[in-house]
Amino acid sequence: MIALLGASVLAVTFIVERLFWWFAQYREMPASVWESRMGLLREGGIGPFLDFCRTSKDPVARTFCRAARGTESIRPEILAAEADVTLQDSLKFLGLLDTVVTLSPLLGIFGTVTGIIRSFDLMGAQGISDPHAVSAGIAQALITTAAGLAVAMPSLVCHSFFVSKSERLAARLDRACAEFEIAAARPARKGTRPCEPVA
Repeated sequence: MIALLGASVLAVTFIVERLFWWFAQYREMPASVWESRMGLLREGGIGPFLDFCRTSKDPVARTFCRAARGTESIRPEILAAEADVTLQDSLKFLGLLDTVVTLSPLLGIFGTVTGIIRSFDLMGAQGISDPHAVSAGIAQALITTAAGLAVAMPSLVCHSFFVSKSERLAARLDRACAEFEIAAARPARKGTRPCEPVA
Protein backbone atom coordinates (compact mmCIF):
# COMPACT_ATOMS: atom_id res chain seq x y z
CA MET A 1 0.00 0.00 0.00
CA ILE A 2 2.90 2.37 0.63
CA ALA A 3 4.10 1.86 -2.94
CA LEU A 4 0.59 2.54 -4.27
CA LEU A 5 0.38 5.68 -2.15
CA GLY A 6 3.65 6.85 -3.66
CA ALA A 7 2.39 6.06 -7.16
CA SER A 8 -0.80 8.03 -6.54
CA VAL A 9 1.19 11.04 -5.30
CA LEU A 10 3.39 10.91 -8.40
CA ALA A 11 0.36 10.62 -10.68
CA VAL A 12 -1.33 13.63 -9.09
CA THR A 13 1.90 15.63 -9.31
CA PHE A 14 2.40 14.85 -13.00
CA ILE A 15 -1.25 15.54 -13.86
CA VAL A 16 -1.32 18.89 -12.05
CA GLU A 17 1.94 19.95 -13.72
CA ARG A 18 0.60 19.06 -17.16
CA LEU A 19 -2.69 20.86 -16.50
CA PHE A 20 -0.72 23.95 -15.50
CA TRP A 21 1.37 23.71 -18.67
CA TRP A 22 -1.63 23.42 -20.98
CA PHE A 23 -4.09 25.79 -19.32
CA ALA A 24 -2.01 28.34 -17.37
CA GLN A 25 1.45 28.67 -18.89
CA TYR A 26 0.07 28.12 -22.39
CA ARG A 27 -3.43 28.46 -23.76
CA GLU A 28 -4.42 27.11 -27.15
CA MET A 29 -6.37 29.55 -29.26
CA PRO A 30 -9.29 28.62 -31.55
CA ALA A 31 -8.29 27.43 -35.00
CA SER A 32 -10.21 30.24 -36.70
CA VAL A 33 -8.25 32.89 -34.77
CA TRP A 34 -4.94 31.25 -35.59
CA GLU A 35 -5.83 31.03 -39.28
CA SER A 36 -6.60 34.75 -39.36
CA ARG A 37 -3.21 35.52 -37.80
CA MET A 38 -1.41 33.22 -40.21
CA GLY A 39 -2.89 35.38 -42.94
CA LEU A 40 -0.40 38.05 -41.90
CA LEU A 41 2.42 35.74 -42.92
CA ARG A 42 0.79 34.99 -46.26
CA GLU A 43 0.74 38.72 -46.90
CA GLY A 44 4.42 38.95 -46.02
CA GLY A 45 3.89 41.07 -42.92
CA ILE A 46 6.16 39.43 -40.34
CA GLY A 47 6.14 42.44 -38.02
CA PRO A 48 2.44 42.44 -37.08
CA PHE A 49 2.50 38.65 -36.85
CA LEU A 50 5.38 38.69 -34.36
CA ASP A 51 3.66 41.44 -32.37
CA PHE A 52 0.69 39.12 -32.03
CA CYS A 53 2.91 36.16 -31.08
CA ARG A 54 4.58 38.13 -28.28
CA THR A 55 1.22 38.78 -26.60
CA SER A 56 -0.28 35.30 -27.13
CA LYS A 57 -0.14 32.29 -24.81
CA ASP A 58 -0.73 29.85 -27.64
CA PRO A 59 2.17 27.34 -27.75
CA VAL A 60 2.57 27.66 -31.52
CA ALA A 61 2.62 31.45 -31.30
CA ARG A 62 5.16 31.32 -28.48
CA THR A 63 7.29 29.03 -30.64
CA PHE A 64 7.42 31.68 -33.37
CA CYS A 65 8.22 34.31 -30.75
CA ARG A 66 11.18 32.33 -29.40
CA ALA A 67 12.40 31.61 -32.94
CA ALA A 68 12.56 35.36 -33.65
CA ARG A 69 15.17 35.72 -30.87
CA GLY A 70 14.12 39.31 -30.21
CA THR A 71 14.44 40.35 -33.86
CA GLU A 72 11.89 41.09 -36.55
CA SER A 73 12.74 38.02 -38.62
CA ILE A 74 12.67 34.23 -38.33
CA ARG A 75 14.90 31.69 -39.99
CA PRO A 76 13.17 28.38 -40.87
CA GLU A 77 15.90 26.21 -39.32
CA ILE A 78 15.60 28.06 -35.99
CA LEU A 79 11.82 27.76 -36.16
CA ALA A 80 12.08 24.00 -36.70
CA ALA A 81 14.38 23.65 -33.69
CA GLU A 82 12.06 25.68 -31.47
CA ALA A 83 9.06 23.66 -32.67
CA ASP A 84 10.84 20.50 -31.56
CA VAL A 85 11.48 22.07 -28.14
CA THR A 86 7.80 22.97 -27.79
CA LEU A 87 6.72 19.47 -28.74
CA GLN A 88 9.13 17.89 -26.27
CA ASP A 89 7.86 20.21 -23.55
CA SER A 90 4.29 19.10 -24.26
CA LEU A 91 5.34 15.45 -23.74
CA LYS A 92 7.15 16.12 -20.47
CA PHE A 93 6.36 13.60 -17.70
CA LEU A 94 3.99 11.63 -19.93
CA GLY A 95 6.41 8.70 -20.02
CA LEU A 96 6.51 8.65 -16.21
CA LEU A 97 2.72 8.94 -16.05
CA ASP A 98 2.46 5.99 -18.42
CA THR A 99 4.72 4.04 -16.07
CA VAL A 100 2.40 4.81 -13.17
CA VAL A 101 -0.58 3.63 -15.24
CA THR A 102 1.16 0.33 -16.00
CA LEU A 103 2.75 -0.25 -12.61
CA SER A 104 -0.17 0.59 -10.29
CA PRO A 105 -2.37 -2.45 -11.15
CA LEU A 106 0.68 -4.70 -10.93
CA LEU A 107 1.48 -3.36 -7.46
CA GLY A 108 -2.14 -3.97 -6.47
CA ILE A 109 -2.07 -7.55 -7.75
CA PHE A 110 1.27 -8.13 -6.02
CA GLY A 111 -0.22 -6.94 -2.73
CA THR A 112 -3.24 -9.18 -3.23
CA VAL A 113 -1.13 -12.25 -4.00
CA THR A 114 1.10 -11.77 -0.98
CA GLY A 115 -1.96 -11.17 1.20
CA ILE A 116 -3.61 -14.38 0.00
CA ILE A 117 -0.38 -16.29 0.58
CA ARG A 118 -0.31 -15.06 4.16
CA SER A 119 -3.96 -16.04 4.62
CA PHE A 120 -3.33 -19.56 3.38
CA ASP A 121 -0.20 -19.82 5.53
CA LEU A 122 -2.33 -18.87 8.53
CA MET A 123 -4.97 -21.41 7.54
CA GLY A 124 -2.33 -24.11 7.14
CA ALA A 125 -0.81 -23.34 10.52
CA GLN A 126 -4.06 -23.03 12.51
CA GLY A 127 -6.42 -25.18 10.48
CA ILE A 128 -9.86 -24.02 9.38
CA SER A 129 -11.16 -23.46 12.87
CA ASP A 130 -12.04 -19.86 12.03
CA PRO A 131 -12.87 -19.56 8.29
CA HIS A 132 -14.17 -16.01 8.80
CA ALA A 133 -10.69 -14.85 9.78
CA VAL A 134 -9.27 -16.35 6.60
CA SER A 135 -11.94 -14.82 4.39
CA ALA A 136 -11.45 -11.46 6.10
CA GLY A 137 -7.73 -11.67 5.35
CA ILE A 138 -8.41 -12.44 1.69
CA ALA A 139 -10.91 -9.59 1.46
CA GLN A 140 -8.35 -7.21 2.92
CA ALA A 141 -5.75 -8.44 0.45
CA LEU A 142 -8.09 -7.67 -2.46
CA ILE A 143 -8.19 -4.04 -1.37
CA THR A 144 -4.74 -3.51 -2.85
CA THR A 145 -5.98 -4.60 -6.28
CA ALA A 146 -8.85 -2.13 -6.04
CA ALA A 147 -6.44 0.58 -4.91
CA GLY A 148 -4.13 -0.12 -7.85
CA LEU A 149 -7.01 0.15 -10.30
CA ALA A 150 -8.22 3.34 -8.60
CA VAL A 151 -4.82 4.90 -9.25
CA ALA A 152 -4.40 3.55 -12.79
CA MET A 153 -7.80 4.38 -14.31
CA PRO A 154 -7.89 8.17 -13.82
CA SER A 155 -4.18 8.33 -14.65
CA LEU A 156 -4.86 6.52 -17.93
CA VAL A 157 -7.64 8.96 -18.83
CA CYS A 158 -5.39 11.94 -18.13
CA HIS A 159 -2.47 10.37 -20.02
CA SER A 160 -4.63 9.77 -23.09
CA PHE A 161 -5.95 13.35 -22.89
CA PHE A 162 -2.47 14.86 -22.74
CA VAL A 163 -1.16 12.61 -25.52
CA SER A 164 -4.05 13.64 -27.78
CA LYS A 165 -3.33 17.32 -27.11
CA SER A 166 0.36 16.79 -27.86
CA GLU A 167 -0.47 15.03 -31.13
CA ARG A 168 -2.74 17.89 -32.12
CA LEU A 169 -0.03 20.38 -31.19
CA ALA A 170 2.47 18.47 -33.34
CA ALA A 171 0.12 18.69 -36.31
CA ARG A 172 -0.37 22.43 -35.74
CA LEU A 173 3.38 22.99 -35.48
CA ASP A 174 4.04 21.07 -38.70
CA ARG A 175 1.40 23.03 -40.54
CA ALA A 176 2.55 26.39 -39.17
CA CYS A 177 6.20 25.68 -40.06
CA ALA A 178 5.20 24.61 -43.57
CA GLU A 179 3.12 27.76 -44.07
CA PHE A 180 5.97 29.87 -42.80
CA GLU A 181 8.42 28.29 -45.25
CA ILE A 182 6.00 29.05 -48.08
CA ALA A 183 5.62 32.63 -46.88
CA ALA A 184 9.39 33.02 -46.49
CA ALA A 185 9.94 31.87 -50.08
CA ARG A 186 7.66 34.59 -51.43
CA PRO A 187 9.03 38.05 -52.14
CA ALA A 188 7.76 40.52 -49.56
CA ARG A 189 5.17 43.04 -50.68
CA LYS A 190 6.11 46.69 -50.75
CA GLY A 191 5.97 48.24 -47.29
CA THR A 192 6.28 44.95 -45.41
CA ARG A 193 9.24 43.23 -43.82
CA PRO A 194 10.36 39.85 -45.16
CA CYS A 195 9.90 36.68 -43.12
CA GLU A 196 13.59 35.85 -43.33
CA PRO A 197 16.56 38.18 -43.50
CA VAL A 198 18.51 38.19 -46.72
CA ALA A 199 21.93 36.53 -46.30
